[in-house]
Amino acid sequence: GNATFEIVLTDNGGVARGGSGVSALARFTIVVEQVNHEPQYELQPMDGPIWEDAAPFVQDGFATNITRGTDQEDALGLQQLTFVLTLTKSSPLDVGLALFGGVLPVVHPNGTLAFAPEQFLFGNATFEMVLQDDGGTERGGKGVSDVQLVIVEILSVNHEPKFDLVAVAGPIWEDSGAFMQHGFAANITRGTDQEDALMEQQLTFVLKLIESSPLDVGLDLFGGALPEVFPNGTLAFTLAPMLFGNATFE
Repeated sequence: GNATFEIVLTDNGGVARGGSGVSALARFTIVVEQVNHEPQYELQPMDGPIWEDAAPFVQDGFATNITRGTDQEDALGLQQLTFVLTLTKSSPLDVGLALFGGVLPVVHPNGTLAFAPEQFLFGNATFEMVLQDDGGTERGGKGVSDVQLVIVEILSVNHEPKFDLVAVAGPIWEDSGAFMQHGFAANITRGTDQEDALMEQQLTFVLKLIESSPLDVGLDLFGGALPEVFPNGTLAFTLAPMLFGNATFE
């Protein structure tokens, strides 16, 4: 800032006989050049938990005690503040910004955090965040705050597995023994592309006999054992000799 002064020089000789004890008025100005001070802020814990497939997330007051650097800079309100986030790591499978639909989370100048989780994705992402002002770096000024870490965690929600069935290959004759059909169950998925890529969930086909004929032959048609569909979709069973009929399974 600057301050302008008026100055006179006085003496103590008095003003008798028309004397003057005060000099002519002069002025001078002192200018103190601005040095930008780094902006500062504090981070609050992130609200949670945040679940996969959740609605857009907004948290007011995620960044608090936001300052341009000094009381004077804040009072003037001239500097524009911007929070800058940089993704540094993510998991699982380096999911990255796909976790947010390809868009960086935003921390607004008022400290509000906002992002929209991408559907069918979970994981965590770590960001480095700084607060920048536009006050410049002249005369040794600093316009960037220290780095703080922001970790966003979106927790998994299991999605139902799915599959398609094709027709049982046939005809199958009485006394034909062991039967195997690859690809009986097709398009098998754990529920989402991410769940499939992780391959952590174990899949099991569960069969339940609901009706059979003739004479309610039931599992005797298969020697008392349930047919099996393996996780890769292969159907296998062994027919009991000297029995025929049909069996319907869920």
